[in-house]
Amino acid sequence: MPTKTFLCIIFLMLTCLLRAQTPRIDSLKKVIAAEQPSSQQLLSIYHLLLDNASLSNDTLAHYAEKGYQLAIKLKDKPRASLMRYYTGYSMARSGIIDGRLDSLIQKELKTLAYKDDYKEPYARFIMLDANRLTRSNKIKEAMQLYYGLLPLLEKDRDTTMLLNLQLNMSTGPSMMGHFNETLKVVHPALAMARVYNKHHYSITTLQVEGLLNSNAGICFLHLYEADHQQRYADSCLYYTTRSIEIGERIQSLYVRCASMNVKGLMLSYVNRVEEAEQLLQAGLQLRKQIGDPLYTVSDMTVLASFYSATGKPQQGVVLCMEALQIARERKMSAAIVLVYNTLAECYRKAGDNAKYAQTVQQLSSFKDTMYRENSARAIAELQTQYEVQKKENTIIQQQLDITRKNQQLYGIAGILLAAAAIAVILFISYRKRQQLKMRMIHEEEKILSAQAVKEAEEQERKRIAADLHDNLGAYAASMVSNVSQLQMMAPVVAAERSVQELRNNSLSIVSELTDTIWVLKREALTLTAISDRIKVFLQRIQPSYPHIHAGVVDELDNDHSLPPSQAFHLYRILQEAINNAFRHSGADEVLILFQGGESWQVTVKDNGKGLPADAEKQGAGNGLYNMRARAHEVGWQIRWKENDGGGTALVISPG
Repeated sequence: MPTKTFLCIIFLMLTCLLRAQTPRIDSLKKVIAAEQPSSQQLLSIYHLLLDNASLSNDTLAHYAEKGYQLAIKLKDKPRASLMRYYTGYSMARSGIIDGRLDSLIQKELKTLAYKDDYKEPYARFIMLDANRLTRSNKIKEAMQLYYGLLPLLEKDRDTTMLLNLQLNMSTGPSMMGHFNETLKVVHPALAMARVYNKHHYSITTLQVEGLLNSNAGICFLHLYEADHQQRYADSCLYYTTRSIEIGERIQSLYVRCASMNVKGLMLSYVNRVEEAEQLLQAGLQLRKQIGDPLYTVSDMTVLASFYSATGKPQQGVVLCMEALQIARERKMSAAIVLVYNTLAECYRKAGDNAKYAQTVQQLSSFKDTMYRENSARAIAELQTQYEVQKKENTIIQQQLDITRKNQQLYGIAGILLAAAAIAVILFISYRKRQQLKMRMIHEEEKILSAQAVKEAEEQERKRIAADLHDNLGAYAASMVSNVSQLQMMAPVVAAERSVQELRNNSLSIVSELTDTIWVLKREALTLTAISDRIKVFLQRIQPSYPHIHAGVVDELDNDHSLPPSQAFHLYRILQEAINNAFRHSGADEVLILFQGGESWQVTVKDNGKGLPADAEKQGAGNGLYNMRARAHEVGWQIRWKENDGGGTALVISPG
């Protein structure tokens, strides 16, 4: 399947070609159409353009021009600059990245600075310029612009613009195939977006979070294609599922269908063919609903390739013929080439050698025609430019002859002034380059410093585990041995109980140390390892409760790994839950169930008398409070509920 080409295109377009038809847009359009003061109408247009993902390109350009005229009328210069940004944005979405877009950007940047009311338009024009450079394959220059803007946004703590910047910054490395580098940008941005969206509701930042999840899914899909590791497949499915959920929440058809296609491709790789086909078909239907012919043709091609690879080449042929008709009507040359390639592959898989050869011939002929048309157009443009330049040169020469006769002195002065100006410009440019270089070095040092801190923390964790084992563990074990010797020496009857208690407490210390060291000594722990440790814990306390039958059941289709701190919290929560069930529930049967699929869940069930109706609300002592506090610290859900047959069930799952 042509996934690499398709997904790299998605990576670039995710940041600037977003469309989704939503009820909110219809409402805003009605407000703008209603009679109202110019200032209120301009504000409504601004809010409409903020949700540009929901607008077609023609609609975006129309409202940007309408807003610009209103801003000029009201002498609102910051809003006028923002309207000009959306005009440039619509040009970039249309594929206009030549001198017209560059001229618009540079003209605005000459009058803008990152201060006061002009901060937003300045930042948006910088990102638009970087996007233009990225589309022209000038990745290094684009990244320099991003890194130049980054400290300004960080200083202002402008979360919305920072998230937009980081979404754009993930484009460069991905287009060069550096997917691990892309994830280093995407993951911190996702963490920031989740925290922000947890406390604020913003369609703009939620949309960015959805697109960041989609970008992460694309990265893991490419990593899986290269290495076929199951963890890449799991990560791809997790992030695309999250992206689809966000798209449904904010009614963004584009976010949903982009992630559906990526998830569908991943499912096809892991032999979940039926689910993959359903997702790819659903994504195509959403794309048709959006009404974007370029992406509709692209999605048809991907689905056709899927059919070809899964033994249904005839269905692929039907889709390719439909896509070819759309591409021809819209005169989308690049898309036609892609469809022809896929159609040829479908015919080859179907064993129709005659049509395969015919399609290959048509593809070759179309490429030749496209090359001739482009060449003729380019030659005509060059010829026109040559004639215009020739006439301009003649006029300039005549003007220079007149100037030499009458204004030689002014000419020399002008040259000197020009030389001085060039020297100043070069000096300023040199200083800016040096400052930018220093910023980039500083950013690199920050990254290296963060890595060093992480490694130091890891070493410290291992050292603490070793110290606990070698020092406190040895002392605790010695205490147990000493108490045992005292008991063997027939102590005084009055002191025998105290000696026994001392021995029990020493054994408890050893047990607690053993559990803590077990966690600290590992970089990660699976649910299976935690399940085994709970079984050991049950064996330790079971003799004290002979009337209770307890067991552990593992239903782990996917054995999830947890960091040491999370594993330790889970183990302690389960210890507390089991102790509560043994001591207070009045049950004669306790079951601990470990489940793992795409996510995981652990349940502790008993058949006892159950919790009081207000137990969880009141806290029911330190036990329930501590369990809730541990779960809250790592972002998990913890809840108590009644069993169908009586008793209590404690359920722990990721948040």
